[in-house]
Amino acid sequence: KMSIGPYHGAFVSAEGALFTVGANFSGQCGQSPTDALAVGVTEVSLPTGVFVEDVAVGRGHTMALDDSGVIYALGDDSKIQLGLGDTRSNIGDLRPLEGSRGYKAFLRGENPAA
Repeated sequence: KMSIGPYHGAFVSAEGALFTVGANFSGQCGQSPTDALAVGVTEVSLPTGVFVEDVAVGRGHTMALDDSGVIYALGDDSKIQLGLGDTRSNIGDLRPLEGSRGYKAFLRGENPAA
């Protein structure tokens, strides 16, 4: 699986690893924006045992779905586009969205990262 946005892209390997490339001004590539405003192809550090099945990117954020139905969100959440509903930050963090509005939207077939 692969998703390409206007400033960055993300893809999932056959082994379930998540990789990103491109602009990282809000941490959407899974790296601290204070460390790198842009990254080459980089594997995102996820909890041990996470197997990513799908990914979607937006202008400044990335959403990844694992094989157990958990969505991980990273990047810009200034308009609550990550579905977390509590950060309003332009430098989001990586968190699972279990039970959140974003997770429910994804299950309905909507794309919360668009």
